[in-house]
Amino acid sequence: MDLSELKIKLEFDRITGSIKHHVYSTLGADRCDEISFFTEKELLNTELEKVVEMKSILSTGGDLPLDGLKDISRSLNKIKIEGYFIGPEEFLHVLYFLRISRNTRKYVSDLNREQDNSFELINGLVKDLFYNN
Repeated sequence: MDLSELKIKLEFDRITGSIKHHVYSTLGADRCDEISFFTEKELLNTELEKVVEMKSILSTGGDLPLDGLKDISRSLNKIKIEGYFIGPEEFLHVLYFLRISRNTRKYVSDLNREQDNSFELINGLVKDLFYNN
């Protein structure tokens, strides 16, 4: 059985579609379309451990501080082009995105520390969300 047949048999599209109902932004929905189909047991187990950790974080600490999150990918693409700029509203969205990133990083890091490093995989994912000097 090839990979595409296996994805159909396991209803992979239905699963990713179901995940889309829980995302906070259009960027999250787009990322659902990019979810990899793991065929290696070790990689799959690592991803499942991330899911277990995230589920535990949500049940322990509640929702992540993602209020106001917007997809800023278009704004970032604009400012990569020399001579282009973004308007004040887009600039505020970038600011809010950075603030949410910093707050999420701190939230997960603090929770990980409080729970005796029980969330190392998720903490590793969020550690680079915002750079502090």
